[in-house]
Amino acid sequence: MKIETDGRAPRALFTATVLSHIAQFHQPAIDLLKQAGYEIHVAARNNLDQKPGLELIGVDRVIEVPFERSPFTPRNLLAVRRLRQVLRDTDYDLIHCNTPVAGLLTRLCGQRSRGRGARMVYTAHGFHFFKGAPLLNWLLYWPLELLSAFGTDVLVTINREDRLRAARFPARAVEYIPGVGVDLARFSSSSADRSEVRRSLGLSDGDFVVLSIGELNDNKNHQTVIKALAATTTPGLQYLICGNGPRRDDLERLAGELGLKDRVRFLGYRRDIPELLAASDAFCLPSIREGLPMSLMEAMAAGLPVIGSRIRGSVDLVDVGRGGLLVAAADDRAAFTAALDVLGADSAMAAAMGSYNVGRVQDFSTDTVTSALAKVYGLKLTDEAGAE
Repeated sequence: MKIETDGRAPRALFTATVLSHIAQFHQPAIDLLKQAGYEIHVAARNNLDQKPGLELIGVDRVIEVPFERSPFTPRNLLAVRRLRQVLRDTDYDLIHCNTPVAGLLTRLCGQRSRGRGARMVYTAHGFHFFKGAPLLNWLLYWPLELLSAFGTDVLVTINREDRLRAARFPARAVEYIPGVGVDLARFSSSSADRSEVRRSLGLSDGDFVVLSIGELNDNKNHQTVIKALAATTTPGLQYLICGNGPRRDDLERLAGELGLKDRVRFLGYRRDIPELLAASDAFCLPSIREGLPMSLMEAMAAGLPVIGSRIRGSVDLVDVGRGGLLVAAADDRAAFTAALDVLGADSAMAAAMGSYNVGRVQDFSTDTVTSALAKVYGLKLTDEAGAE
């Protein structure tokens, strides 16, 4: 579907706190709009130097806007100034904002664009106020999201808990989309030699390999699994962690103090995730907070059984006892120890869970998400721009 607006191609702006968020999670949306004839701009703080090999594809203009994750830092005033300039100088037909601070500031600064006809879309990748969240989160983020919703044409949620909460917000429309889209084929058809990948990591074929993926920060909660690992009885249990972040030194120190240096491997930021999943026996996501975890869906697509904390988003994905095990409290290291040993002791059950997950994750595919996004954007899909 090709659209012309005042003699020019329609123009879309994506915003997020950092560029890596857009590159990792919004490529299907960018591809969809490019096929519909849109010119694509993105505005965020450039952090791609921290993610080697990650790139933006199909983007016509990258705009540096110095968003900060904390809503308290005065540096966000610089982001407001830059964003206002961008929106004053450029007409957009669609603005799709993401992440709490960038989403708030984009909607604050974008009302003139909206008055000129731009459609304002905001995806909540997991509200910071949720069941069990600290009171401060509710006092700060709930009123900000509520007020911002007045300036939102479509508020997109990606899990059941947020969907119910957002239904009370004053956005013109609230929609549910099952995530940002998983490329199922990429993770289900890896041609990697499992033994060779293991050898490259210093692992043997007989090891029971558990993989986690995520930034090394407090929320991802890797420290609980490292502590749990110290008490496991599964022979050859090895723990791989992919990601960078501010807690890396602390986590490496913890593994050393527990005598686990030879059983915990910090792999840093990786682009060969399908190969690492193919070389693993189970996946673990011990996070304290998630929206709808992409890494968990990728592991399910790769046919792995999963272990996780019983939190929003993960409960949307994991059918307990059929696809994996969920621990009631994210800091319950004894429960994580037990879950690791259950899977490590029963390879047939683990394999059955992995096979179940391959079917379970089909509803979260890129094709499913793209079709839902087309409706949010007001596009009509054709054979040329994606089949209906």
